[in-house]
Amino acid sequence: MSVHMNREIKAFCPDFVPVRRILRESGASFIETKRQLDCYYRLPDLESEAGTRRFKLRSENEKTELIYYRDHHETGTRISEFQLWQMPNREILEVLDAVLGVRVVVRKKRELWHLDNIKFNLDCVEGVGQIFELEAQQMDGRDIVGQVEEYRSRLSPYLGAYITCSNENLVESGPSSSMTAP
Repeated sequence: MSVHMNREIKAFCPDFVPVRRILRESGASFIETKRQLDCYYRLPDLESEAGTRRFKLRSENEKTELIYYRDHHETGTRISEFQLWQMPNREILEVLDAVLGVRVVVRKKRELWHLDNIKFNLDCVEGVGQIFELEAQQMDGRDIVGQVEEYRSRLSPYLGAYITCSNENLVESGPSSSMTAP
């Protein structure tokens, strides 16, 4: 199973209109708008210097996948290592629900944009609000630190407080948790 790595930023975004304009000017392509349902499972507490762990089931359209994350923060960005498993058979999900239990459910509408190795997510998260997220995936020859900083600089006038936690935490404890000034 291959492990992927992203460097990410996430912030509240009161107005997606100027963000869309900058994405178009940058050459990013609008891919689609989709509805996602994320069920976060309970995991044993194993917090360490290595960061946090998350395990979720994502359902969108007819597609279902399990995603396991290990993440930590570094220089104002989140670094995530993650693994994906496509779930053609939903029977295993009943086992996961019974063994681990669902901790929280996150519902969102996601507008996905893409440019090279970068995904831009414009999310409307139920009970939380509008969130902008940039995910720069590690690829040979790409300076993902530089890419993140370039877009942070270009978009900062249109972003609100930066978010240092998962949508799981925002839904669980309210949108005022785990934010930092832009």
